[in-house]
Amino acid sequence: MTSVLAHLIQSEHSLLVAIIPREHHSDVFDRLTTTSFERYIRRGEELQQRAKREIAKQSYGVILPLCKTVGVMKSHQHIYEKLMAELPSRLYNKYPVLLASFESLNSKALRDFCNFVKTDQERQNQLMPKDGTVHEFTSNVMSFLEQLLDYEETVGWCLASTPQLGAGRLPSVSEAEQRKALGKFLRAATDDLVANLQGKSKNYDSPTLQDLFLLNNYHFIHSVFQRNQRMLALLELDDSGVENTFIRQIEEQIGCYHRGFNRLLGFISMDTSMSLLPQVDKVGSLSVWGGGGQVSCPLLVTSNQLCVCVCKLLARFTLMWQCIVNRHNE
Repeated sequence: MTSVLAHLIQSEHSLLVAIIPREHHSDVFDRLTTTSFERYIRRGEELQQRAKREIAKQSYGVILPLCKTVGVMKSHQHIYEKLMAELPSRLYNKYPVLLASFESLNSKALRDFCNFVKTDQERQNQLMPKDGTVHEFTSNVMSFLEQLLDYEETVGWCLASTPQLGAGRLPSVSEAEQRKALGKFLRAATDDLVANLQGKSKNYDSPTLQDLFLLNNYHFIHSVFQRNQRMLALLELDDSGVENTFIRQIEEQIGCYHRGFNRLLGFISMDTSMSLLPQVDKVGSLSVWGGGGQVSCPLLVTSNQLCVCVCKLLARFTLMWQCIVNRHNE
């Protein structure tokens, strides 16, 4: 609608200049375009009200169409600035005011989203994955942040600028300031997500599942950084060591998970009577000997399925398991 209105007023202005005496330009132009322009302003205000209701319900997906709206309005801003310079009119001053209010709403929604990510604990017990795999909340948050990058310039401008709702001209923000503001926002959102995950992990009774849950989710976040280098570059504008921080956190959780697995194998290894093995077999968790003398260990297979980055550990665990089987075969 913004593009259609801009085309309309440009066409009317061209005809006006060609056939109407200069002293009557402003009055005639207002009569020709007031109805359409007021309808446009009204539609914009209605869109803001709908967006506010969605944000109040914590439906932050509405931020994406808001970003698109702000981007389109901003790209047509120069047309209305030119009109206001040539044809002074109180009516056309409403355009930058509407754009500034959209920018203010979008900026607030983005900051509310960070707070939501940090504090959301609603229905956490029902939504927690029973096997410690990647939480749906983690996937949704990272997907949303990636989609925001489609509106990188708009989001950066909203976060970096200070809206002046009564001003006739919007604030100017450099590209570097936009990128820095967006990087700071992405860093805050990922930090808040980590804090959320650490809180959620405490819902597991098993310390091993807590470690596995954090390991999987940290690895998923880091994999997004590796896949989306643009996001990582923006994050590094705020913290150059952000990737190393996640790698260190992943290694710490791998260590915890490794120690837990070692304890399990240690219990089995010390059971010289092999009385533990039938019990484990009974629940379908472990099978020691497979056909042809090969080691068949569903425990390792299950571990590989549950832990998204266990490839580094699987060969090591398999070797440990082979040693236990060989010891019992002697």
